Amino acid sequence: MRRLGAWILPVAVIGLFAAAGGSAEQGDYNYAYPQGWYYGPDTPEAISRQAEAMSKILAAIDSPQRRSMLAEQWLQFSRQMIAKSVDIREDWLTLQKQQTAYQQEAQQLRVEMLRMEGEIEKMRAENLKLQNENLQLQLQLKQTAGTPTTTPAPPVQTPPVKK
Repeated sequence: MRRLGAWILPVAVIGLFAAAGGSAEQGDYNYAYPQGWYYGPDTPEAISRQAEAMSKILAAIDSPQRRSMLAEQWLQFSRQMIAKSVDIREDWLTLQKQQTAYQQEAQQLRVEMLRMEGEIEKMRAENLKLQNENLQLQLQLKQTAGTPTTTPAPPVQTPPVKK
């Protein structure tokens, strides 16, 4: 039984680390995580499943000192995993807030761009209207310049020259 107890601890730790890496499917998410680790919404559930496995392993260990040492290591590992998960979630929320702010800014710029395009179209319409009026006035000017007037123009008077 002593030999079995000596092998249970290393095998249990290796099994726990392997279970931590394989407890979630990384293919469902488009995020890059360190190889063998997954931080996501089901991390607390995975840790609790591993805690159940750990309690079974602790029950199989003969020595109370080894049980307490392994339990302390497990608690330390669990705290680190939970702290890391919280840090990553905070980073993720910060990133989502930034993305939302950028999307709002982009939407405001699109609205401004559409407003300016509307103003440009109004200016083009006004320009076409003014060009049309200009052409009509030029046409009227040509018509009046080309037809003789019925009233004679007054004679040009020159001022007397002083000697």
